Amino acid sequence: MAGESAGRAQEPELAATADIGDLASLPEVDAGDHAVLDEAQAPVVHLSRQQAFALQLELWGGYTSKEFQGKLAQCEQRSGTIVPDRARLCLGVQQAVLPKYGFEATPEGVRKMMEEFKHHYVDKEFLTRTILINNILELGPSDVTPPREAVPVMRELPEWLARSG
Repeated sequence: MAGESAGRAQEPELAATADIGDLASLPEVDAGDHAVLDEAQAPVVHLSRQQAFALQLELWGGYTSKEFQGKLAQCEQRSGTIVPDRARLCLGVQQAVLPKYGFEATPEGVRKMMEEFKHHYVDKEFLTRTILINNILELGPSDVTPPREAVPVMRELPEWLARSG
């Protein structure tokens, strides 16, 4: 990796599924939560295609674990809506994964990861995996806002999936 820029995250080894711990022990997530660092101090993270896929794979492993899925179902049963609890539950997985890729283990780090992911939405496989992750988390399609250049890819996606599947 000697030739990569200083802003790139180092390639991590793929870790086992993150331990998501107890939902009650996770911090409350508020839309107003901000990172501790000033924007000027926070490093900008740019992921290579391989890094973005590896990050997705680690998140997928955490989100599809029996433990996580059981807690996700409990969130829905307990409140009828899973949005606030789902965010806290997801943060438990994200806190174990994001720092390996140069992102803060905070809601702001999640936001920055999602912004970086938008650069990869032009890749059909990456976009497909994003949609699969959103489905497992019970997120709607409106939660994925692709950049303008990804729109043609999204239009081709159903046909591409039919050929790939």
